[in-house]
Amino acid sequence: MDMEKVEDYMTRNVFVLSPNDSLAKARNMMLTKRIGRMVITDSGDRVLGVITRSDMAFALGRGCTGWRKRPLDQMLVKDLMITRVVTANPSTPLKEAIKTMLEKDFWGLPVVDKERLVGIITAFDIMRYLIDRGNDLRVADVMDRRVVTASPFHSIHHVTELMASTPTKRVVIVDSEGRPIGIISPSNIAFTKGDARRKVVFRRSLGGSYEPTHKRVTYLDLAIAGDVMSSPVLIARDEDGVIEATKVMVDNRIGALPVLNGGHDLIGMFSRREVLKTIAP
Repeated sequence: MDMEKVEDYMTRNVFVLSPNDSLAKARNMMLTKRIGRMVITDSGDRVLGVITRSDMAFALGRGCTGWRKRPLDQMLVKDLMITRVVTANPSTPLKEAIKTMLEKDFWGLPVVDKERLVGIITAFDIMRYLIDRGNDLRVADVMDRRVVTASPFHSIHHVTELMASTPTKRVVIVDSEGRPIGIISPSNIAFTKGDARRKVVFRRSLGGSYEPTHKRVTYLDLAIAGDVMSSPVLIARDEDGVIEATKVMVDNRIGALPVLNGGHDLIGMFSRREVLKTIAP
């Protein structure tokens, strides 16, 4: 492990944007390419910034002013991108790159050589390495026992605030008995097709006959967790092997799994963070 370098596992085909591309283009590319971050470069392949689906989710879910006043095709990548970018070099030891991801809470590092972008190393690249390498750990040995939950009737704003408070950036949506019925990740917020709007009908009548003299229909922006959650939920069992659970995440391109015990109780979360910690604790 100590001899392995970033260049051995990095993705060399990187999808990039320019600062003047629209946020609509950024969101559409992340959605169609199934990626969580994009690198912003100039015409000489020099890295200027990074934009992630989490950035977009928190801006949208918290109702930031610019997002409410203008459509995404009229906002630019440079309005939201992070300009203080942490990068890796192709010769950076893989273990060092993993530690940087864990310390900075970044799940992808642009790889730069001689000031030019040459690749990206992501948590999924490293998770594939773990699958090939193998280990004997169980999910219960490494899972995070902190689980953030919400009702399907909670507001998107509330769920977004909960999401920001947890390392996994995931909120498990539970029923009245505490059983998982859905999950919300940054993708659910950033990639949802517009605001969920509910039809409300107002009626007025005369003489108590309940015959409407007129009907008015309005649409109110009342998006709730149940409107955007992913359901059914892929889960892990506490007795599952780490490799087995990691493979489920890689195959389905998801970053975390709620963990249930033998009694079907929600007892933890198994995420890419836990995977990386098994490689570089």
